[in-house]
Amino acid sequence: MGDGAVPQFPPPGDGTLGNLVFPVYDLRKQKVGTVALGKDVFNVPVRRDILQRVVRWQRAKKQQGTHKTKTRSEVSGGGRKPWPQKGTGNARQGSIRAPQWRGGGIAHGPVPRCHAHKLPKKVRRLGLKCALSVSSCSWVHCLFNDVAGGPGQLLLAVLWLFYVPETSGLLQWSLR
Repeated sequence: MGDGAVPQFPPPGDGTLGNLVFPVYDLRKQKVGTVALGKDVFNVPVRRDILQRVVRWQRAKKQQGTHKTKTRSEVSGGGRKPWPQKGTGNARQGSIRAPQWRGGGIAHGPVPRCHAHKLPKKVRRLGLKCALSVSSCSWVHCLFNDVAGGPGQLLLAVLWLFYVPETSGLLQWSLR
């Protein structure tokens, strides 16, 4: 790996990820045809480094970023000097809310911030293509036709998945 090569998945070969023809069903459990998925989207060599960057970018965008601690100026109290500067034998102190005191503020603590970072649009698109390529070779897809937007249609389609033996849980449909 020291030669700068990018690890590829699947292992080197002809670069194809299998059959890209999937059956299309209606809600009466009848096969109404097949559809061939585009090779420019569903047959891309999968790059783990791109997938890792896209997943890291998505998770960083979702991170809340509301962590916060109080500094010495935000902690209540500590307005006056606890003892005189000289004459007591104690170390000089200016406030009982300084970071070295119990109950004092936190020095250099976390502040609210946005954790998101930028990722080029081409890298995002390539990551989506890589993810679709992985899903097209590792799962059996079941595509639905004529799923109307009426009440209960989506529930019917999801329940229907349990009765189709060749589905693996991925639900895709086209609304026409």
